[in-house]
Amino acid sequence: MTKAAQDRTAVYRFFSADGWLLYVGMTVNTLVRFAHHRASAPWWHLADQNRTAITWYDSRTEAASAEIAAIEAEKPEWNIAGREDRHVGRPKTVLTASQEAALEDVAQIYAMHLELREQYKRMLAELADREGDPVPISHIAERLGLQRKTVYRHLGRSIT
Repeated sequence: MTKAAQDRTAVYRFFSADGWLLYVGMTVNTLVRFAHHRASAPWWHLADQNRTAITWYDSRTEAASAEIAAIEAEKPEWNIAGREDRHVGRPKTVLTASQEAALEDVAQIYAMHLELREQYKRMLAELADREGDPVPISHIAERLGLQRKTVYRHLGRSIT
């Protein structure tokens, strides 16, 4: 592959079915980049694949300039980087009361998880460090259904 072919870079635009510009990006490999968007972009379900526009440039530098200019001028709904008004952030989703309640439940469970994790670490250290009567790591690991190396890691120690 020639150096010129290696440097070719695409600037692409994803549009919604009704023509709204959702996202502008750049890549040297559209297949890989689009697969990444498909797997993780929160806007992907809004994109009309028949409306995707791709422009190829001879160098990454040219493409980067074109991408920044497009983001600044066209203000795609889901781009943040490169926009002067990026402090606005992504569009805000208004949660339903049911979603809000479920989210609050998960947040409370997560807070309890963090507290329990700290309690577990303290109690584990107390077991392993009992003065004159420590519980062997092998017994702790067996009781918890863990490998010894995992217990050592939880204690912040190396296996000796």
